[in-house]
Amino acid sequence: MEIFRDSVLCFLLFLVILPPSIAQLSPSETRILFQIQQILEYLEALQGWKNWTSFCYLHQSPYLVIVCSENHITEFSLVGNRTSPSQSHIPPKPTSGNLFVSQETLPDKFFIGSFFKVLTKLSNFKVLSLVSLGLWGQLPATINRLKSLEKLNISSNFISGEIPGSISVLTNLTSLVLADNLFNGSVPDMKSLQSLQEIDLSINRLGLEFPSMSTNLATIKLKNNSLRSGIPSEIKDFDLLQRFDVSGNKLVCPIPSPLFSLPSIQYLNLDDNQFNGALSLNLSCSVNLTFVNISRNFLIREIICLHWIKRQQSNCTEFMELSDKWRFGISTPVFLLSERSIGGYSLEYESRGAV
Repeated sequence: MEIFRDSVLCFLLFLVILPPSIAQLSPSETRILFQIQQILEYLEALQGWKNWTSFCYLHQSPYLVIVCSENHITEFSLVGNRTSPSQSHIPPKPTSGNLFVSQETLPDKFFIGSFFKVLTKLSNFKVLSLVSLGLWGQLPATINRLKSLEKLNISSNFISGEIPGSISVLTNLTSLVLADNLFNGSVPDMKSLQSLQEIDLSINRLGLEFPSMSTNLATIKLKNNSLRSGIPSEIKDFDLLQRFDVSGNKLVCPIPSPLFSLPSIQYLNLDDNQFNGALSLNLSCSVNLTFVNISRNFLIREIICLHWIKRQQSNCTEFMELSDKWRFGISTPVFLLSERSIGGYSLEYESRGAV
């Protein structure tokens, strides 16, 4: 009897000290996981689930991560093996809804609205990542029901149409990654997302105006879209910005000089646009700036600031002026700063395009 009592006490103690991050999942959320498994065609990473599977105790892998807290799923990260639009060489076939399905997507019977209706029942999500799953269709406005969401990654799918404006109410978002899809149209106003630190909308069909975003961002990736405006003057207020990549668009007007002197900027890629005009001979550069690419533009005088030569001075005092064959957007070098074990900093470059 005493042994039995001690065993019960030990079990109760175990329940008390059990970390909330590995709590037992509620039955309703367990059923939702099985629905997701069915909708996604029993994806390899989701195979082997049984009625008695303890989802909060599943071994985490590069393809599937489930995290629980207080009987609720707070993170669901899933990586499939389907190719993305940028990798697919198979032409899409039209469907009755003017959307497109290819052999790389989920089948015709898949309906993204129903899928997200199921997902939004898991209202405690903090992290939702659905990568390379072959999702297609228009992202539903009901995504705004995931009020607790902090990180959203639905990259490398075939999601089309406009980014729903309702996404701007997800004020807890710190990371938004929609890269490598088929999104088009204008980007909704995202100034309300004051917690957002990273936004990656690369490799879509977005345009025409440069998006309106919070000045708290550290990473902005908009490469390979259809942006055709200038970079707004408000860029001077992005004091936390570290990485800025707008390469592969059709951005115009002169490059705003404050971009180079933002206090936190480290990486700046403006390659393959239609920027024009001239950079100032008194261009000021941030001491943190380690990569700049201004190639394939229509700059009158393409120069790059060698701020690492005299790092203690606020203004650049040395410049690399490119020879005639590099001017006028024909072809220009890619400049890369690299720190050597001896000798401090040096300049490396790689020529691209026609000479």
